[in-house]
Amino acid sequence: MLAGWEGKGLGKHAEGITKPITYAKKLDRKGLGMSIDIKEVESEKQNPFEFYRQKTKKEILKKHKLENEKRKKILSYLNS
Repeated sequence: MLAGWEGKGLGKHAEGITKPITYAKKLDRKGLGMSIDIKEVESEKQNPFEFYRQKTKKEILKKHKLENEKRKKILSYLNS
């Protein structure tokens, strides 16, 4: 048997895929698997400083599962 595809399944016992792998043409400059939130991008364009300030605030609060009092103190500091 010659090496190559003969319309049967791939592999030693011909039990693999039988159809060729398909692809989609990618014309933009984003990386493969990149998903983007349009609302987030628009928010960043409007006011980049405020966007990153809010994003940082969310990350801090997520990172530290804090008690209510500590959370209030951190929020008041971040909002000042």
